[in-house]
Amino acid sequence: MAYVIFTSGSTGEPKGVVIEQQAVVNTIIDINERFQVKDKDSILALSQLHFDLSVYDIFGMLATGGTIVIPEKVRYKDPSYWLMLVEKWNITVWNSVPAFMEMFVDYLERFYKGEKLSINKILLSGDWIPVKLPEKICRFLKDVRIYSLGGATEASIWSIYHECKMGESYNSSIPYGVPLSNQGFEVLDANMKPCPDMVQGELYITGKGLAKEYLGDVSKTQSSFFWLNNKRIYKTGDFGRYLRNGEIEFLGRKDSQIKISGHRIDTGEIENAIMDCCSGKNCCVTTVDWNNEPKLVAVIVPKEDEKKDEKSVREALKRYLPQYMIPFFLQFIDEIPCTSNGKVDRQAIRKLFIDKRDDKIQHKRWELENLIDKEIYSILISVLKVDALYPDDNLFELGADSLLMAQIAGRVKEIIEQTKTSVTFDEILRQILNNPTGEAITTFVKSKQNILTSENVRTDDFRIIEKTAKDTVYIFFHTALGTTNCYRFVEKELRKEDLGDFLFINVEDVEWYYSIQYHELVDRITDEYVRKIEQLHYKNINLIGYCLGGILALNVAVKLLEKGIEVNNLFVIDSYPVSGKVEDQFIDEVIFLPNYQLMLSEVLEDVDDFKVMEFITEVRKRNNGNIPQNTFFNIIEKDTKMKNNSGLWEFVNSTKEKRFEAYAKAIEKKTCINVSAELLEATFEIYQHGFKGANVELPFYSGDICYLSACEEQKYFFADKNQNLEMWNDICLGEFEVINVPGNHVTCIHSEENATLLAQIIIERNIRG
Repeated sequence: MAYVIFTSGSTGEPKGVVIEQQAVVNTIIDINERFQVKDKDSILALSQLHFDLSVYDIFGMLATGGTIVIPEKVRYKDPSYWLMLVEKWNITVWNSVPAFMEMFVDYLERFYKGEKLSINKILLSGDWIPVKLPEKICRFLKDVRIYSLGGATEASIWSIYHECKMGESYNSSIPYGVPLSNQGFEVLDANMKPCPDMVQGELYITGKGLAKEYLGDVSKTQSSFFWLNNKRIYKTGDFGRYLRNGEIEFLGRKDSQIKISGHRIDTGEIENAIMDCCSGKNCCVTTVDWNNEPKLVAVIVPKEDEKKDEKSVREALKRYLPQYMIPFFLQFIDEIPCTSNGKVDRQAIRKLFIDKRDDKIQHKRWELENLIDKEIYSILISVLKVDALYPDDNLFELGADSLLMAQIAGRVKEIIEQTKTSVTFDEILRQILNNPTGEAITTFVKSKQNILTSENVRTDDFRIIEKTAKDTVYIFFHTALGTTNCYRFVEKELRKEDLGDFLFINVEDVEWYYSIQYHELVDRITDEYVRKIEQLHYKNINLIGYCLGGILALNVAVKLLEKGIEVNNLFVIDSYPVSGKVEDQFIDEVIFLPNYQLMLSEVLEDVDDFKVMEFITEVRKRNNGNIPQNTFFNIIEKDTKMKNNSGLWEFVNSTKEKRFEAYAKAIEKKTCINVSAELLEATFEIYQHGFKGANVELPFYSGDICYLSACEEQKYFFADKNQNLEMWNDICLGEFEVINVPGNHVTCIHSEENATLLAQIIIERNIRG
């Protein structure tokens, strides 16, 4: 056996498809030989491991000695990131569902200024290929070969292919093609006889690629795999027909299975999951056409005493189904509509969703008062293909998906860049995905016209949320960078729950902030923050602080208790009071860079980060935790390799402006975040002020503290974890709970996966009370 991949099943239980090594090796060898994939090729692995395109990504490349480039999980759907990886690693093979290539081409049309990309082979499969897509691809990739592939998970990735050649035109669809080597495709009628050309029949696959069985399901195996005319054959459940040129044309599914984002889905499995979640009387799942894409929709007939809560059903379904199988729309109805012969009337169900709008009692009218409002409104109307929308409409509920959101982000980027403001596609896309309303988009665009920003200094982070009727608030404190942008993934996860209001406290008045002496900084600014919190009159207060924010949260908690205001929870995320002074300007910059997940060795060649850290650690030990001036020059003198590195000498001796230009370029190269050198330097100055202000003694606190401690070591982070935890434990007079979390000091919160875990801990503590 090579692997087992589970696919959707009508019984509600996924089917485990057992593929043997000979079967999948046959496909891989054929593809590599047919498409001339060699050891010099490289592939961008965009498919998740539960999708069998990933089998070729991994083993197709390993079989030739080629290169596999795996995107970071948090950005694997970001076309600007794809372009950076394609250019950095000279990607030659693209293998994905068509929707991903559409996103990529749309991004290239708007922002790519280069002459030629390295991609020369494109493999598209898993869903219908838009007939105009090959033509669009060829505008950017002149010498590329484009292949449409098809088949079934039950037949080792692919079994059929068609090459989309330059100049070909297609009417309704791109041909399915002809079988791959040692595989067969047949179109049979109801009597299991071959259909004549142009006559619809059912599609069956034969040959070496067929799966061995469905894991542990003999009856299902026997009904789908059987022998015909001395050949083992697999019944796909698809319709097709022979074309006159010998190729096959794909015509769609014959049963309740559908294709969504490249995944074959049985609606019966979703219906069973819904019934398990809400214990309703009945339900039905079907699809509606939305912007020329099928979207899953579901209607539910609840029991008389059952609460009609769409949100709770959607959340419960996440425990049973992957995201792509959760219906786009859910609606509670009194009864399932039926036709005159008693069958479910799916057309009537679809009609319920055709003009579906956000189910709110009252909408705010969109006042198109200025050019930005009009431009954003026009973009959304055009991309979403709707007649009208309101500023607070959720774009996802109007039919938006990742492809359409990418198109919106691209057009918004063009508007912002008209003002000569630097902003990355990734930043805009994240903003839209996290705040998917027209109102939020226009606010974001207007903020960009008023102040230059970057990923780490953003005006939309200067948020003190307007107080609602809720009694509970979660307050997030800024880091040494002056912003609360670090909580963006934590916030995203917390907003899935109805926890209360969110309050984000940032450095709003930079000049006032700079005017405060270091030794007074924490005390003075927390006095101001307490004053703001008092004015809001919340009954249940929860404080959250990361890095310097943890120290601020602790001081605010102490001062609130002194005023008789109770604090429900105090969450401190990997916070370390500073010990000692950093008087060496260059080393201060080196310690600052990890905030952008950047190391000195990524700015300068032939620099050993660990050796530099060892030298700095020795200096701190000899100087009671301080780092004197000219320390880095002394380090260079002691190390022969660094001493002979003329580039290093030149860089350290260069102006501050030139160094920050180099830092900005290195950040953009690594992360695709476009940060101006001037803005980076301004951020560094805020960081320096906060860093020096964090050299304080922690006050005693009579409440409880939940301390979330990063497990991994952080480069250029000079602190003793055990001593720090002892310090926090000593000042906590209540219960001090330490929870280890994955990641280092930076990635524990800047990684979406790790930040999601942080949010879940906060949610669990909230439930526990």
